[in-house]
Amino acid sequence: MKASSLLLLLALATVPCTLPAQTYILGDRLHSGYWTKDKSPYIVKEYVTIDSALIIEPGVEVIFESLRDGHTAGLRIDTNAYVVAIGTEDDSIIFKSAYDDYGWADVGAYLSTSTNVSLYKYCVFEDGGVHASCMDERKPDTVMHCSFRGKATGITAKDRGIYISHCAFTDSSLVAIRIDAMNAPAEVFVSHSEFLGITTGLLLNGMVTATVRNCVIANCYEAIALVGGSKLILGDAPEYCNKIYGTETYNLQKSWSVKPVQARYNYWGSTDSAVIAAQIAEAVPGGVSFIPYSDENCEAFPLSVESPTPASFSLSPAYPNPVSAGVAAQVQYSLPTAGNITLLLHDALGRELRRISKRVEPGTHAESIPTAGLTPGVYYYSVLANGQKKTEMLIVR
Repeated sequence: MKASSLLLLLALATVPCTLPAQTYILGDRLHSGYWTKDKSPYIVKEYVTIDSALIIEPGVEVIFESLRDGHTAGLRIDTNAYVVAIGTEDDSIIFKSAYDDYGWADVGAYLSTSTNVSLYKYCVFEDGGVHASCMDERKPDTVMHCSFRGKATGITAKDRGIYISHCAFTDSSLVAIRIDAMNAPAEVFVSHSEFLGITTGLLLNGMVTATVRNCVIANCYEAIALVGGSKLILGDAPEYCNKIYGTETYNLQKSWSVKPVQARYNYWGSTDSAVIAAQIAEAVPGGVSFIPYSDENCEAFPLSVESPTPASFSLSPAYPNPVSAGVAAQVQYSLPTAGNITLLLHDALGRELRRISKRVEPGTHAESIPTAGLTPGVYYYSVLANGQKKTEMLIVR
């Protein structure tokens, strides 16, 4: 009997035991680099600072351990730093609280000198959201194909523009999108997104110019609120129809200082102009143009997706960056007019290593930079367009 027990213990000792991976992120040092799925979940214990580039891979789970005494956890993006969190349709990146009854803070840039662009795509935010703050409206953060739900404002921005597309905001007791621009103007673009059963869909305050197209805002306490001189273009063309209905209070609230609102060709839950007007609250009547309006058959999510025409030529940081040799780096650039572009890659001595030339239409475009055969080190990529040149750094590891 003793011999058999000993053999059983020896057999059990040879069975491999794999503990789930997890990585603790503490606030006593700066963080950057890669967060990978094999080291997930990443447990954030307090507010931590991102000091350069943070690349988050598909399938990563970020868990915030906020304390019930009011201390919150979150990611703070430092000067010239940025976050690229790109999941996939089948493998999202998840940001959530460690506790079902307590939220966390946000992933955000708070410093007015933080001028790099962050990108969030196919992410899920539970009980927290995205914050963008920078007095540079020409460099908007981008949030695409993301879901926001729970006990927090989904997206907030202060003195900075933001591009939001194909996002869902549900089951929130607060505001889905809040934009405050009291110190610098901010341009906001929201398209192909849905706001369902939340307190307030959009709150725009200050020097905000917002365009909202092809969205559904349904069964909310308040759909859209405008204060402090903000400007809104809501639909305003048949192909950009929004559906706004089932609101408990008002579909649109406009303070006295808000500029005239262009809100034609939307569906307001009714085809009776008197009913529609009763759902619009204005400090000074006559500032909202909602006629003609659409019926419930308008397409809020058409098949074709049109992006806004950029106001100026810009080049965004590559991602991933740093990039492993052999992995293509993605580069995004924007052009206000059609033209010929040339993408160049040089080493630190100025020698040309890659060249891509083509003609493109106005809008935002993406290119891949192959890194096969490159040795680890510092490189520079440039985009030349219409007599202008923009250059950024790329690190190959």
